[in-house]
Amino acid sequence: MKPWIRRLLVLGIVLALAGGTVLYLAANVFFQPEKLVRKLEKRLNCRASMSAVELSLFAQPARLIIKDFAMAERDDHADKQTPLADRPAITDPQITAKKISLAVSFPQLLLGKIHVHEFVGSEVTGKLIKPEEGDHSLDRLFDKPGRDNNEPEKDNDKRDDKDDGDDTIDRLKISTSLRSARLENFTFVIELEKQDTRISWTDVNLDLTDVELSPADLETKNHAKVAVRANVLFDHLGSGERFGNMVLQGSGNVRPVDPKTRKIEPAVDFQLEALAGTRLETAPLMRAVAEKLRDLEKYGIRLDDVRLGGNLVQPALLKGNYQDHQFTLTEDTTVDFEDYGFSLAEGSWYESEDGQHEFKTTLMAGPAITEGILGSVDRYIRRKVRFLPSDVFQRLIGDHFLKNGRFTLKLITKGYIGKPRVGFSEKLPDIDVDAVKDSAEDLIKDLKAIFR
Repeated sequence: MKPWIRRLLVLGIVLALAGGTVLYLAANVFFQPEKLVRKLEKRLNCRASMSAVELSLFAQPARLIIKDFAMAERDDHADKQTPLADRPAITDPQITAKKISLAVSFPQLLLGKIHVHEFVGSEVTGKLIKPEEGDHSLDRLFDKPGRDNNEPEKDNDKRDDKDDGDDTIDRLKISTSLRSARLENFTFVIELEKQDTRISWTDVNLDLTDVELSPADLETKNHAKVAVRANVLFDHLGSGERFGNMVLQGSGNVRPVDPKTRKIEPAVDFQLEALAGTRLETAPLMRAVAEKLRDLEKYGIRLDDVRLGGNLVQPALLKGNYQDHQFTLTEDTTVDFEDYGFSLAEGSWYESEDGQHEFKTTLMAGPAITEGILGSVDRYIRRKVRFLPSDVFQRLIGDHFLKNGRFTLKLITKGYIGKPRVGFSEKLPDIDVDAVKDSAEDLIKDLKAIFR
């Protein structure tokens, strides 16, 4: 090898090593807990903490690991940029993570872009509190520092144009893309003060795959597939009563960002199974339905011993979509319990932001309940029905309330799910008209038989 070539190679190696060393030292200075916390607190209305940051700059892809991460409401330590060593521990965090791992493309970083190969959050927890008025707690946490979240809506409209993109993906400022993301043992708690309700997502494992998300091209690069398994608990804050526990497993197709508003507002087409272990208790909705069923006592139908709720006896499949806080079923679904079942019709919906809903329901009693209902009708006939033949009354009840040998009733519930309005979605028989008409038709048939 010629001397000048050898010297050129040596010079190249030295420059590469020197450049790599400079980059490594610069990266490890920048990606330190102190630096990252200050950057977060400068951009967001929060106080943050982390115990350690590890950077593997020359791995392929490069990997950034953050340990013992926490975010809470902003306080004086964040405002005054108190050094981390001089701060007390965060006592009431709204977001925590045992470990956050980011695998990113280092060449893309050098070009001013963030390309995330993989995001993994381990033992992540989150808490959202929605007051009766104003923004919820995570809105405030991710807002800009110094903004008054309680200011009237009319004042919000006067904010500078430079704030218009604060709640959009453009807030990232630089080109960003994500390939996959995973949350392991995720817990998320939502407290709705107006509804006095807590919804807890526990033991959540969530995977986002086939992710393509690019702020520069949201029309074509704005999709992902999601798979999830979770327990969902519904509790009443005032009484401590548990309304239900759902064990869910399923998948869906996600559009993470609304391409028109550029806001991170996911739209999801989902397919979920409610699995064994799912249990419903006597929630306000079920109490309202049970109260409405008392209207059937005028037909001799008594349901005093029927308890709505219980354990699911077989998986129930729910297909639908989610957008703008609203879940809507796109296919009918049937849910079976030990003594009864019910189906929810396509188009039934629930709005999680304000608790509004409209459920089109068909209630179907099992054999034991149906037998009890028919027995109560027989007793009613013997005690009170005097003006009609018993078989006419029984046939009238059977024609309107029995389907395939099971007591069946169609209901519709609307309004705030904590105080729902319940009605029958089909016209009930009018004893004074329908029964007399039925009896007269029988009489006419008998007369025709006599004179035939």
